[in-house]
Amino acid sequence: MKRITFVFLSSFLISSLLFAGNQNKDQQNTEETLLNGLKSNNIGLQVSSAVMLGEIKSENAVNPLTEVLRNSEDTRARKAAAQSLAKIGTERSLYVVKQAIRFNNDENVQNICKILIYGRDKIKKETGQEYLAAK
Repeated sequence: MKRITFVFLSSFLISSLLFAGNQNKDQQNTEETLLNGLKSNNIGLQVSSAVMLGEIKSENAVNPLTEVLRNSEDTRARKAAAQSLAKIGTERSLYVVKQAIRFNNDENVQNICKILIYGRDKIKKETGQEYLAAK
């Protein structure tokens, strides 16, 4: 049952992103739906929502993603939050990922954060291009 709910909600979220007619209002609705998904008890929905918020580079998601990164009991959700925060790429979101390197109690999450921050800096230095930049 959980799997069916997850598939249905994931399909809804993805279709919301792909078939936006009135872009501003639909994007806002999509963003709100994804932000609500972060609050779900369903880890799959939480992870999917976090990933999609990173894809749309939602600056409104920085605080909720920070909460997931700091407080979620699930490593997958914390990793997805870290990746999305790095992809959003604001000063605040990158600061949160840098702080997770030092303060997150999960070594796997710390390692992902190191890759996201130091890999990003290295790629920018070597190529002059932003890592995870919009295409």
